[in-house]
Amino acid sequence: MEFLAESYGMPINAVFFRHFIDEGRDYLARTWLLDSQLSEDMPMRLPRRKSRPWNGRDFYTVLGRAGETYRWLIASNDGFLNAGGGSRYWKPLRNLTQGKRVFAYVPGSGYFGIGRVIGEMIPARDAKVEVNGQLQSLLDQPEPRDGLGERAASEDPELTEMVVPVEGLRIRP
Repeated sequence: MEFLAESYGMPINAVFFRHFIDEGRDYLARTWLLDSQLSEDMPMRLPRRKSRPWNGRDFYTVLGRAGETYRWLIASNDGFLNAGGGSRYWKPLRNLTQGKRVFAYVPGSGYFGIGRVIGEMIPARDAKVEVNGQLQSLLDQPEPRDGLGERAASEDPELTEMVVPVEGLRIRP
């Protein structure tokens, strides 16, 4: 939360509650994770059925599952967010258009990076990376890919792997 709030001005915070009993009376104390100055600008509670307006710039994407390290490697080493195994997984990548900011999240591990989209979604089989000044296929890279090549080669939209090129603003280990 500190990373998002301080580095990117995200209106985010967490509240901690503690329960105390003193001479038969119950007390509930509240403390904020981040400086109270940040939390004062944030409403304590949103009205029911209303949400904060979206800024039109920031997106969130789930990058596989914990243990699928090849997705993290492709993002951190090659600069591509990727999804496959069915259109339900890769269709959200269509919303990531050039210039948008994206927060990448791995369930069970947390947020690992923030990037800026620098191109449109394409099939992974068409993606190129620069290696020693030459363009090479993403699929020819040596890192473990856990069946990425087979999925990427498929013309079946329910099997193929799609990618979106991003430039990393910050990636966490």
